[in-house]
Order: sequence, then C-alpha cells, then structure tokens
Amino acid sequence: MPSIEQMLRQAVADHQSGDLNAAASAYEQVLAKDPDNGDATHLLGLIRLQTNDVDGALALLLSAVRLRPENGVFRFNLALAQVAAERSGEAAESYRRSLELNPQNAAAVNNLAVLLGEEGDLGAAEDVLRQGLARISGDIAMAVNLADVLCRKALPEQLLEAEALCREVLARAPDMAKAHAVLAHSMSIGDRRGEAVPALEQATVLEPDNARYHEQLADLYAKMGDNAAAETAARRSVELDEGRARSAGILGTALLGLNKIAEAIEWSRRAILLDPHGLDLSEAFAAANLYVAHLKGGDGAEAAQLVDLDNLVYPHEIAPPPGYDDVAAFNQALERAIRGHPSLQWNPSGYVTRSGAITGNVLLQPTGEFSAMEGAIRQGIDAFTKSLSDEPGHHFRRQLTRRYRMVMWAVILDQEGYLETHIHEGSWISGAYYVSIPDFQDGRQEDHPGCIEFGRPAKHFEVDEGFPIRVVRPSDGRLVLFPSSMFHRTIPFQADAERICISFNCFPY
Repeated sequence: MPSIEQMLRQAVADHQSGDLNAAASAYEQVLAKDPDNGDATHLLGLIRLQTNDVDGALALLLSAVRLRPENGVFRFNLALAQVAAERSGEAAESYRRSLELNPQNAAAVNNLAVLLGEEGDLGAAEDVLRQGLARISGDIAMAVNLADVLCRKALPEQLLEAEALCREVLARAPDMAKAHAVLAHSMSIGDRRGEAVPALEQATVLEPDNARYHEQLADLYAKMGDNAAAETAARRSVELDEGRARSAGILGTALLGLNKIAEAIEWSRRAILLDPHGLDLSEAFAAANLYVAHLKGGDGAEAAQLVDLDNLVYPHEIAPPPGYDDVAAFNQALERAIRGHPSLQWNPSGYVTRSGAITGNVLLQPTGEFSAMEGAIRQGIDAFTKSLSDEPGHHFRRQLTRRYRMVMWAVILDQEGYLETHIHEGSWISGAYYVSIPDFQDGRQEDHPGCIEFGRPAKHFEVDEGFPIRVVRPSDGRLVLFPSSMFHRTIPFQADAERICISFNCFPY
C-alpha cells in the first residue's frame, strides 16, 4: 500500500507529464486519506484551473490558502483563479499578499501591475512596477510593462522614459516583440508616427501570428492616412482573430478612407457587435465611422438617427458640491487647482487644442476640487442615462448602465482659441464642464463663436454638407454630456479673457 507521500509524488509526475486526468484522480485519492493535505488541495486546484473549471479551482485554492496561509505560491495561483473568475479586486489583494510572502516573485509583480492597469489605476500600477524593479533589478518584462504604463499616462517626460526603457531592453533582448511594440507606442503618442512604423513592423516579424501587433500597425497606418496599408494590416489581424472588435473597426476606418462605403458600413457594424459592452476600445470610433459612411453613402436620415443630437447631447447644470456655498465658489477653487497643476502644458503637440494649454489626467492624484468635480460629473451621467430609453440595436443606447473609470483633464483656451473637430476614441461617455467662460467678441451671433458644435465630421472625411448640427452655448457651471463617438468642436472665437473647462472620458471595465 503506497504512502501518501508516494501517492503525491506519482500525482505530481502525472501532472508534469501532462496526464491531467490521472493526476487529478491521484490528488483526489490523497485527499480522501488526508483531507487537509495542502499540496494536494493546491495542485488539484491548479488542474481545475487548467481545465477551465474556474469555480472548482477557486474552491480548492481558497482551501489551500486557508490550510497554508503563509505560502506565497498558493496565494499567487489563487490570484490567477480570481482573475479567471473576473474577481479583480480579490485577485489584486491575493497578488499583494503573495508579494509580501515572496517579494522576488516577478510574475506576481507583472500580473498585479497589468491587473491594476486594466482597472485604470495607472498610478498604482506604476508604483508596483517601480518597487518591483528596485527589488528585482534588470527584469526586462517588468521594464517593458512599466514603459507600457508610462505610455498610457502619456505625459511628455513619461513618454521619453518609456522610450528609454524599451531601448535599454532591446539592447539586451533585440528579439522581444513586446518591447518593439511598446517602443512604437511611445513614439506614436509623442507625434512621431513615422519613426514608430519600423518598430511595429519588427514586432509583427518577430511574432507574425500576434493579432494585436498587426492591429496596432493597422491603427498607426490609418492615423497616418495610409489607408491601403491599414487595410492590409487590419485584414491580417482579423484573419488571425476574427473576434477582435478593434481590428474590425480599424478595417472600417481604412475602407472608409478608400471610399469603399458598403464594406466600411459592414465592418463598422461588425466592430460594434463584437464589442457589446464597449470594453475593446472600438465602440466610439466604429460608430463615428458608421455615421460618416452613412453620410457619404447618401443616407442622411440613418446618420441623423445614429447621432440623435436632440437626445444624446445633454446639457446639465451641476449643484454645488459638498463644502462649497455655491457653484461660483467651487469654480474659483477649481480654477486655482487647474492653474497650479504640475502637468499643465501650453500648446502641446499631438493634441486638438489650438492656442491654449492642457493638463494630464488630474484624477491620477486628485486634490479635493478634482474629486468633487468627478462626483458632480457622475451625478450628471446618472441623470443623462436615466433620461434615455434602451434600444438594443443602437451602439450607445444598448447598454445605458455601465461600470466605468474616469480620465479627466483641464483645458485653457487663450483669448483666441479653438478645438478642432474630433471624437473621444476608446471611451463611452465624454463631456465638458465649463469653469470660466468669457464674453465672446468675434463673429456674428449666428456663427456661435466659442460654442460647442456637434455633428460636423472631421475635415479629412471631406463631408461638407448634409449632416445634422446642434450648437450648445457654454456657461459657468454647465456640464455637457454626449457619447464619445459624437463629432464635436469648439467654434473659433476671440474673447476678453481665457476660456477654462474640464474635459473627461469614461472608460467601461
């Protein structure tokens, strides 16, 4: 009769050889004799996870952690199961406990940082990676993940650091495809798209079956106006993974640029259907492309129904946040916080702002004013979505209640300034809150200087007529909400003072 130790050794051997059925059976036999055997409980939980029995894995791995609470490996694998079960908060805590027990676990550092990044907590992700690199110097995966986080934060000094990190990694590991891809990302955000192309092309050479890299390359080509190359790269991405909503949307963009209207409509609709919850960063630009394609195809009625300017542009007057006597007092405090924010830059490259300044994401380390602003915006969003009825076939109305994270930045337009026509690609709801609005002096009243205009496609689409228009006049304390897919601009103006507003995007997760 074999001992429990012998049975466990045989089970591990079966597990390592890939015979999961035999291994599971052997672990179960061990547990029948020794129900509190932590190793057998843990390893059987891993098999359940390997065979996609997530509930079974969770139950066993939780039991293993209770049996051996000081085992960092058990907690790490529990985190993997919690991620699979979409229990991200619990997974983050398990990764943190694993790192407390085993600070040298590089996989736990990287996994925790990726998880935090997916949840939108880029500051925490950056901290985890920097602390990890301080303990585990020279980990190239960690360095590239840090570069990726810095790209997503997108401040100029962070983009330069991201580029430097990737170049250091590539000097040691020139065949690391992800390092080439993140290097390309750092340059493309920094308005150096031409330099980014060779890096992304190299990533696709190193990993030719990686649909994500072909997708990134297609997106880069599309933004550079090379629609033929974008079409080729996007088609390759959807060949590799037909479920990639963003690739389908980029293909729609390229086809629209090539004036293949029927195909552009088909692929834009496919992108929207493939991304039912708006999680793949494709919903907004696919819907915007669909709008333009209908206009170019002569179906103005369908285009007007899609944007529904009467109902999907929502002006809202906020209430004074707690701690402020009135909205005017809140706006004065908010203006001081904006002008003193360390990320404020004048006339930055790569943005739609003209003759003005812009901050980075003020919610990364928010002061009281910005936290109060976020609360007021969330209240406005609740009112906006409650004013609408569900419509399953509409990209925005199909899901009016979503969990989301917010990115917020401030814009100061000079006495002569404007924002070019644009959408907010990748997000769900966007908007502007007006902190300080001057008296506009330029242009006839009917030309609406300084107002926000909705419905006019961006110039490069070459659609000059036939589109619906709605104009909203800004005023101090007014919040204007709209789907991120909505084309909008600030009409050029001259004024006696600067125009200050808060802009924001809400990203579902």
